[in-house]
Amino acid sequence: MNKKIILFTLVAVSILSSCNNTKSNNEANADSSADSTSVAASANQEDINEDTSIEPSDEEMENQSGNYDVRDVARLWKKRTIKVVDGTEKPDIVTLFTAFNNEWPTYVGNTVVKKANPKAIVSDGYDNMKVTIDPKNGYLELPMQGDGETMSSCVWRRKNGHSLFVVCLAWPTAGVGEHVFFYDYDPTKKTLTPEDSPVLESHLLEKEGLHFYTLPQTGKTMTVQEENNLGTILVYNFDGQNLKLAGYQLQWLKNMEEQYRQDDTSDVHGDFTKFAFIDIDQDGVDEVWLRASDNESGAIYWFSEGTPVLLIVETDRLRPSFAKGAVSVSGAVGGPTFYTHIMTMSEGEVRHEVNHSQVYEEEDYEIDGKSVSVSEGKKFIKKLGEWKEISPKWHKICR
Repeated sequence: MNKKIILFTLVAVSILSSCNNTKSNNEANADSSADSTSVAASANQEDINEDTSIEPSDEEMENQSGNYDVRDVARLWKKRTIKVVDGTEKPDIVTLFTAFNNEWPTYVGNTVVKKANPKAIVSDGYDNMKVTIDPKNGYLELPMQGDGETMSSCVWRRKNGHSLFVVCLAWPTAGVGEHVFFYDYDPTKKTLTPEDSPVLESHLLEKEGLHFYTLPQTGKTMTVQEENNLGTILVYNFDGQNLKLAGYQLQWLKNMEEQYRQDDTSDVHGDFTKFAFIDIDQDGVDEVWLRASDNESGAIYWFSEGTPVLLIVETDRLRPSFAKGAVSVSGAVGGPTFYTHIMTMSEGEVRHEVNHSQVYEEEDYEIDGKSVSVSEGKKFIKKLGEWKEISPKWHKICR
């Protein structure tokens, strides 16, 4: 064979082999590059997913419509002092609320601002809502209508020339309880500065559950209703500078006093002026003790299906004492007669009533309306254990 032909063939084979190797390497590199790109893309997507799960900063809590959720306002409001652009020495309620809503816009706030000032530029609000706008008395309100938010607001002039401005926002149908915001308006600086609520935790008788605020359209009294059997309402009066706790209203008070006055053993010495919670049977549901100003006339009530029922009455002669699951009143009731009346409870129910009278050496016992022997009566009372007086925390009743 011609040597030139052989040499050409070898060179051609070598070139083809080199090309094939290069192609294989390029394909391998391409595959490797694609794998790397896929891994990187996956990693980037994971980073994106992680980033979107991070809670936004305080300044990014507004939703897409530019409004705040009531809960976000409650979480952040104390961080900002508000400038009242149109502030005067004594700005009206509309001016103050508009400044508040400009800083913390909400659907309900936008609705009120738009109703008060049709030319105001606000984000979305509610349509066809009834709004109370009373600049003369310093009051605004959008009551609950449908399933939307609610609000109320008022202002009081302080003795030092400042103003106390209050806003209450809630969204009951969404499970959002009432949030109340208190501000001091400084006419010199034209600013609203957050200040602590006058409703202290120590004032609340029901720590858990919702609390319902009522701001006044007229007058100087703010109330806070609690969720409990007694229907306690905290009463705060404006003293010219601050809101101060004056006492408590009781929704069941009239009914309870009527039961008391109809009881044969009661000594009516004026109205009840204070109350205390006690748990006679230690079941976690309090009974209520009412007393008059003489600290002698009083009555204790238990709750049957949420309604107060008279349990026992104390007088100037029949003084109360307590054992585990029992309450008694006892004392001299005239001449040589000493009388004891006992009521026992367990698991939130009245179980037994015991009456014991003693004249000199002669004793009579009655349990649940039936006469029993002296030994049986003494045995029953002994099982109740040690008796003692107690000093509960009393709360003033407001009428």
